[in-house]
Amino acid sequence: MFTPATGHRIPEWEQLAATSAMTSSLMLLLHARGFGSIWRTGKFTESPQVRGLLGLREEERLLGWLYIGTPGKSPQQRRRVLDDVTDRISVFAPELVTS
Repeated sequence: MFTPATGHRIPEWEQLAATSAMTSSLMLLLHARGFGSIWRTGKFTESPQVRGLLGLREEERLLGWLYIGTPGKSPQQRRRVLDDVTDRISVFAPELVTS
């Protein structure tokens, strides 16, 4: 849940970014401790029925659900085939400026 502090010196977008970063950090911590997690969002985060069930106030926003569990052991680790992204990469190489 995200409740922006209105009228605060920190803009709402930055408050939301900090909340999202904290959630990602929590997921990394969980992974480091041997847990799995997935952050699920979707249309139900705006559902009046879900908002009512959770008792959310008007100014509160549901950012999703964080599912946490212990990953099952897969019978065999398969290496993921990487996509070729060379056509979507650009390099920033500014020319040396001389005066």
